Amino acid sequence: MLHDDRPSLPTIQPAALGLRRFSSRSWLTAALLCLTIVYATLQVGFVRPYLAADSRPNLARPPAVAAGDTVTLAAWRDTHHAGPGSVPTWRTDPRAWARAHLGMVVQVIVFTLGALVLFVLRSSDLTAQLSVLALALSGVAGGGPLLGVEHVLPLGLGHVLTVFAWLAGPVAFPIIALAILHFPSPSPLLTRHRWLYAVPFVAAAPMLALATATSLYLVGVDAMHDAARWDAAHPGVYYASFALALGINVLALAEGVYRYQANGDAN
Repeated sequence: MLHDDRPSLPTIQPAALGLRRFSSRSWLTAALLCLTIVYATLQVGFVRPYLAADSRPNLARPPAVAAGDTVTLAAWRDTHHAGPGSVPTWRTDPRAWARAHLGMVVQVIVFTLGALVLFVLRSSDLTAQLSVLALALSGVAGGGPLLGVEHVLPLGLGHVLTVFAWLAGPVAFPIIALAILHFPSPSPLLTRHRWLYAVPFVAAAPMLALATATSLYLVGVDAMHDAARWDAAHPGVYYASFALALGINVLALAEGVYRYQANGDAN
């Protein structure tokens, strides 16, 4: 009987590849990061180059309407999906276009690449995951809606991206607050008062509810028409929640600075 004396190749276990440490939280972060990469590709390559060279921001907000107006919102939904236009403004008026849009293009690219690099380096760390989401969501929120170009994607992914672009801003606020409170290690306040985890989400809840309703209306859920119209007729509710969530983030930043200054460990 012949024997093979060649040394056998080592078996690579899933743990050696880090797969066992790839938790459900990591998979969720990876999924949102993938959406962000697709979003950034569409925003930078197919939306921004065709936007008018003016100072109007591309915001994920409906037009202001009167309380009894039942026509404007439906017309806005139709035009919202028409796309940013067919004239490449970055070619016809490059200087004006650069003043209006180049900064946001760079921001979307840098935030997306920063989130991707950080995820590759520290995919299993909670603080890193929160930072990845904060970067990704901030990039999407700054870029704004995709204005219908997302609907070329198959399998309903376009609708997912529509809702994602509208929810990125409201979700970014509590994620940023938690990322700050966890950097470089969790704040003692979170250990002593677990209810503090809920505070940023409560502050952003009106934004989340209104953005969800309006984005669902945009993708064709007509049952959300009344809620979307209420959002359009009462913009102050959204912006009050915006201001409150921003204030909480400022407090979280101040607490982080205090922790850093009070930390006696130089490392």
